[in-house]
Amino acid sequence: MSLRRFAGLLLAACVAGVPGALHAQDGSPARHGLDTVRFAPELNVDFRKSAATASGAYWRDIGVGTGELAGENSTVQVRHQLLLPDGTRIGASGDAAIDFRVGDGSVMPGLDEGVRGMRVGGRRQLVLPVEAQGRRGAEGIPGVPSGSPIVLIVDLIRAG
Repeated sequence: MSLRRFAGLLLAACVAGVPGALHAQDGSPARHGLDTVRFAPELNVDFRKSAATASGAYWRDIGVGTGELAGENSTVQVRHQLLLPDGTRIGASGDAAIDFRVGDGSVMPGLDEGVRGMRVGGRRQLVLPVEAQGRRGAEGIPGVPSGSPIVLIVDLIRAG
């Protein structure tokens, strides 16, 4: 395969959102200490099938939606479950929907970045190291041990 054809395929994969094609050398799980974290098998965390965001969060689609696309400045509504690496569910997450504008900084950076590109009806797994939790992670999330990564299972309910 020619270098030109390979570069074209790589660009197409990035534009199409193929997770494995989005890893940068500095976006490896080791950079954020996630390579040493033992995730419960039932969480199905697989960094090889996940894409990295600028904040160091990882995402992979569990189910792809068919509705409106969540993009920069979209107002979205999501439901999410917050889980510890051992699979423990934290709080009443998932019971109430939250609304926010993508890119406005009102939620954790990893969540903000992680919903971009989702379509309504989609479900996505996000793995957030402390750096991707923003101020809230630094200050502490009730029920989450200090310095612990978290796993969010996010359902996109509305985007517009």
